[in-house]
Amino acid sequence: MQRKSVGKAWIVVPILSLVAGVVAALLLKDMLPMPHTALGSEAQTVTLVPSTPSAQPISTPTATATPSATPSPTATQVPPTPTSTATFTPTPTSTPIILPAPELHGPPQKPAVISRAEWGSVDTTEGYIPHTLDRITVHHDGSEFYSGAAARMRSLQSWSRRVRGWVDIPYHFLIDREGYVYEGRPLEFAGDTATEYDPTGHALITVMGNYNIQEINQAQLASVVDLASWLCHEYSIPPQMIQGHRDYAATSCPGANLYPYFANGYIANAVQERLRFEEQ
Repeated sequence: MQRKSVGKAWIVVPILSLVAGVVAALLLKDMLPMPHTALGSEAQTVTLVPSTPSAQPISTPTATATPSATPSPTATQVPPTPTSTATFTPTPTSTPIILPAPELHGPPQKPAVISRAEWGSVDTTEGYIPHTLDRITVHHDGSEFYSGAAARMRSLQSWSRRVRGWVDIPYHFLIDREGYVYEGRPLEFAGDTATEYDPTGHALITVMGNYNIQEINQAQLASVVDLASWLCHEYSIPPQMIQGHRDYAATSCPGANLYPYFANGYIANAVQERLRFEEQ
């Protein structure tokens, strides 16, 4: 009897141990983490995160395109090239005019003059002031001019009398673009001026046009020299007394393109050459 009990116990013990091991294994399985499942969820997170930034660069070209469009309005606001700067900032004549040397055959003669009657002057007999000539002063009339001198003379006379209240045209002689000389106020009477100097004693010559803008030409310059030479000889005026309006008043007259011929002594020297007939 005792031997049968021992045999049964030998069989039961291993079975119980096997059952205990299975139970322990099941309990351990529930307690330990699932490494493969955790890695799989992280992999999904990694693959999803790049998808969000990848959408951001799509808007970047749109943002960069906006600045590239902004220069176009700026370009339209650039001021135009000042092609009219020549009008407001005149420069002296770049190529000086050289008149031919005179052929001296006696004293200078009075140039041909278009008379007051020929250009249609209004007769004026009162209000003049007599004077004695001792110098020559050259002006420009300050408005651009190219043709139609007779009409311009009549307009100037009308404006002088009606607007300025002067008795007549303020100048004694006027020269057009072709170099023709027009008779203005009679020489024996003093001229007028809108600037601060006394024109008594001045023989006033004006070149029609605005020589802060226009270029003086050879015909006009030759007429200035011819007329001034005759005046110097006829009225015993020294050539050094031939000057521009701006030498007596605060003005740009007779213009940046004409005045240099007075400032550098060109006109005075040319007239002096005309008066050398006495030395021959």
